[in-house]
Formats: sequence, C-alpha cells, structure tokens
Amino acid sequence: TAPASSALYILASAMAVSAAGDTSAVVALSLHLAHLGPWAVVGLLVLPAAASALLSGLAGNVSTHWGPPTVIIVAAIIQVFLYTMLAVVPPLPLIFLLVAADAVLSLIMYSATASLVPKLSSKEMAKAYGVTQAATTIGRLVGPVMGAGLYAVSGGPQLVLVVNAVTFLLLFVTGFYLRRLVPLSKSRDGSKEVRVSSKRARAFDHVRLLTSVGNIRISVITLLASILF
Repeated sequence: TAPASSALYILASAMAVSAAGDTSAVVALSLHLAHLGPWAVVGLLVLPAAASALLSGLAGNVSTHWGPPTVIIVAAIIQVFLYTMLAVVPPLPLIFLLVAADAVLSLIMYSATASLVPKLSSKEMAKAYGVTQAATTIGRLVGPVMGAGLYAVSGGPQLVLVVNAVTFLLLFVTGFYLRRLVPLSKSRDGSKEVRVSSKRARAFDHVRLLTSVGNIRISVITLLASILF
C-alpha cells in the first residue's frame, strides 16, 4: 500500500542518517585515540567487530521475539545513552566497552530493520532491500567526511558523538511510527510469518557476521602496517 511504501523510505532515510552518524563517530574516536598509538585505534575497530561476530546469532531471535518496531525503539534509546556517555570521553577501557555494546545493538537493529522491509513495500523484495541498502551505503560514505570535518572544527570528538546520539533519536521516533503502522500480527498465518521473518533475519545476521570478520582482518592488517612502517 501507499502508506507502507512511504514508510519504507522513512525507514531508509533514518537508517542513512544513523549510518552517517555511526561512521562519523568511528572517525572521530579514531582521531582522538590516534595519539595513544595504533593499538588503541585497532582495539576500537576489533573489539566491536569481535563482539558482533560472537553474538550474531542473538540478533534475529531478539527481533522475532519482541517485534522489529519495539526492538528499534529500545535499541535506539539505549544507543542515545551510550553515545551521551561516550561524549564525556571516558577512560579507554570504558570507551571500548561502550563501543562494543553499541556494535551489538547495531547488529540487533540491522536485523530488525531487515525483517520489516517486506511489510513496508509493495515492490519486489530485491528492489525494496536495494532501497535500504543504498541509503545505508550513502550514509556510510557521508559519515567519515562529516566526522572529520566536525572533529576539525570542534577540536575533539564530543560534538560528533552528540550528533550521533541525536541520529538515534530519529530512529527512536521512526520506531514508534512503524509500530503504529505495522502492529504485531495475530492472524492464523502468524506462525508462518514469524518463521519466514526469523529465517530472513538469520540470513542478514550471517551477512553481518561476515562483515565483522572482514573488519577484524582489516584491523589486523592496519596494525601490522603501522608497526612495520
């Protein structure tokens, strides 16, 4: 339907803004930790990727059990809190812990949004997923430039981290909108729908797992290059 199709673009836009905020935060934190040496920067990249890889099987189950809109709402408000704490620039171990927690929540959020796509589009599924993927990719391309620019202007990561917290408020509001548009199914075919959504969510979990493993490999290569050269 028309409202559902417009909701797909609303969700994709929120995902793009959130992706831009996430990548800008990674850049800002990397620049902030660079003076501590390559180990600190690589730790910033490896620990979240490892946490996502270890807990990748959890994401689809959480989304299926609680419902994607509810998961988006809860995960987003927790991420607002996490990035508000990061904006204070706590000690390095706490930075690692908060960023790893954010990575796991982002994995759960990604699984929830993926399972919502079929309910929000009258298009072919490939085109619908393409819309959300394209939006996320654009956000990830814009984010590093935005993060570096805001870091240079403000002289620190605080402004970038506050901006990223605000992007999660947008996802929080989007989650409420989607919960009104896509209520929990109570039809006799609900069990079948849940099984299909669960399989789709697990498939996206595997994609995220492969991405996390790839990020770990890139981080190790970066570390070795920093030590050797």
